Amino acid sequence: PATAGWMVWNEPGLSPCYCKATAARFRAWLKEKYMDSLDEINRLWGSEFPLEYDDWEQVLPPAGVGFRDGGLNAWRDWQEFTEFRMTDSLLAVNSIIKANDPQRHPATANICVNHGVEGHLAFIRMSEVCKALDIMGYSYYTVAHGECKSLTPFLKAMQVDSFRWYSREKHRRTLVLETEAGPNLYMITEAQRRLNNWLAVGHNAKSIVCWNYRSRISDNQVGNFNLMAWDGSPTRRAKHHAGMAKVFNRHACLINNCFPKPEAAVLVADGLTRLAFATHVSAGPGYWNHAEMDQVFKSRKGAFKLLWDMNIAADGLAEHNLNDIGKYAVVLLPMIENMTPEIADILRKYVAGGGTLVAESPFAFKDENNFLIGHAPIYGLDKVFGARTRDREGRESAPDVVY
Repeated sequence: PATAGWMVWNEPGLSPCYCKATAARFRAWLKEKYMDSLDEINRLWGSEFPLEYDDWEQVLPPAGVGFRDGGLNAWRDWQEFTEFRMTDSLLAVNSIIKANDPQRHPATANICVNHGVEGHLAFIRMSEVCKALDIMGYSYYTVAHGECKSLTPFLKAMQVDSFRWYSREKHRRTLVLETEAGPNLYMITEAQRRLNNWLAVGHNAKSIVCWNYRSRISDNQVGNFNLMAWDGSPTRRAKHHAGMAKVFNRHACLINNCFPKPEAAVLVADGLTRLAFATHVSAGPGYWNHAEMDQVFKSRKGAFKLLWDMNIAADGLAEHNLNDIGKYAVVLLPMIENMTPEIADILRKYVAGGGTLVAESPFAFKDENNFLIGHAPIYGLDKVFGARTRDREGRESAPDVVY
């Protein structure tokens, strides 16, 4: 009776696997995607370095991109397959839970907070993962791993808010399923704890779980994260947490029934992000061109920062909620290099219905297979914007962009 829900995977993430069984599964996945056509594999994978596969057994997972490792589309497919493996596993666990729980308790998982906006780093496709979870949850550390050195309040707010975008719960509620209760690399000040907790609550978190309440006897986290002193007595931080819990519970009715109502959105489509990521991968697994990819991420963060500075609540639009685009007065398109006909069609209809798009260059100059079309933006979006270009302007020669 005390069960509130099921946590299906602790901090989910997945690395590529190159074993024979996974390689065989990759080929099966490719056969389904390309309708058993090796000619299509040769065409798309061989766009940079010509290929002549004549047997599916010749198709192997790419080691990376470059002259010896394969082309962009091979790497793109390998990344997407790894994302598929993780989502497929989450769906399998969820189906077992649903089949054996007559009370139909919700399923959730504590995804690492930075993976909400940078899921590609852990091979997480959030727009697919959310289909396996009834309510989104996340691990949200305050200063334990150096967050206080690298994350501003805005960046933390964007991270926690991203789980609201993906939550399937009716009001897009979220859960903080893990946060440190005490010190690790750094001690948490009361001000830092208050800020982080209220940031989470302000972005629709309805529960905060501190982990863990006491020291473990022996492991690599002895004496870390805990609420209690070594002799079992309550610490000052335990009393501070208790005070915050008292405030939250006193106002539980208000907190549980208040939800952000965004007026604007930013396009953060996972598929387009994966295409950009594949483009900027360099030598092999885990290696990518930080300078180029960082420009994409800075542009995305800048779009949310613009709305943050104007005090406009915003959603992230990805594949799972793109059809809701009509709810927003304005949609920002930050440095989106690729475009698909499906997304272009949604954007065209949005403008035809009175919506406003604001796009940043470079925009939509490659298709869903990383092919150059010869002009930008593609798929009829040049008519939407009333503008067309046949070249890309670099940041070295273009006007300054300030983030």
